[in-house]
Amino acid sequence: MILGVKYNQLIPGVRNIIETMGSDIYFIIFPLLLLSFYFLISQSILFYILVKSKRQSYFKKINMLFIADMKAKSFSFIHSIYLLSILLFAIFLGTSVLYSSYKGVKSWVESVYPFSFQYVALEKNAESQTKNDISYTIETFRKAHEPYTLYEFPLKSDWHQHVGFMSLSSYNSIKNHKKISLSSNEVYAISGTKYNESNIDQIKKYKSNVIVKGKSNKNILPSDLMDVYYVLPDDGYASLNFFENKVYSFDLKNWTTKQEVIDQVLKGIRTVPEKHLVTSRVKLFESENFFSKTVLFVGFCLV
Repeated sequence: MILGVKYNQLIPGVRNIIETMGSDIYFIIFPLLLLSFYFLISQSILFYILVKSKRQSYFKKINMLFIADMKAKSFSFIHSIYLLSILLFAIFLGTSVLYSSYKGVKSWVESVYPFSFQYVALEKNAESQTKNDISYTIETFRKAHEPYTLYEFPLKSDWHQHVGFMSLSSYNSIKNHKKISLSSNEVYAISGTKYNESNIDQIKKYKSNVIVKGKSNKNILPSDLMDVYYVLPDDGYASLNFFENKVYSFDLKNWTTKQEVIDQVLKGIRTVPEKHLVTSRVKLFESENFFSKTVLFVGFCLV
């Protein structure tokens, strides 16, 4: 069963079965593994007893009594070894899960928060406030001798439907996203949430005669802020009658070690509802990494 799951492309028909059952296949495999493991241990001990009893050494000294005692207590031995093996397997599995969770914090944070620091000016934010906040952020990075890359782009939003819109030229200006091209009747969909598949057909509510050319799961803004984003040709984007938010995204090198400079920035800028949104994956990484280390330490102590 393990080989069938791991190398299903080598076994005709297994791939279709696995795709049909989905994650339920593992609820079948696990009990089968336990039964197989029990069978392996029990038969190994019984085979060992059988081999020993056929040898000439069986009749020497107290070997006969030793083998007879093993026969009498064989099932007790089998159960003890089996339970001990399951316990060791559970310990190994638990520590592996905890360690993999700890090592996966960085990649998870990157998938949820796409930039080291991000400032989104909302509708009620005065333009002068936006300029002051961005100037303060840039000046803080400069004083800390911290090099950064700034991506500045507009983004229109339908907050009632949780749908965002972005122009093609703005999207292609972001370095860490793959450049795309669109014709006048095409759009590109980007998932706004990490855990749920977005409904990319929502664009039909705004433009009926368009085709979704492709889609991506790489966020533009923090996960769950919007359900989906659409990249439109510049003309199509300009024709949308929604307020245009200003997005300022800062990328820092070796961002996992930039807690101090981000703390300094956040001393002067905080999220203000309906005015501006401030997010930092550096702060999220700091809190999640501390939590994962704590859980890992407690888990190892319990083991």
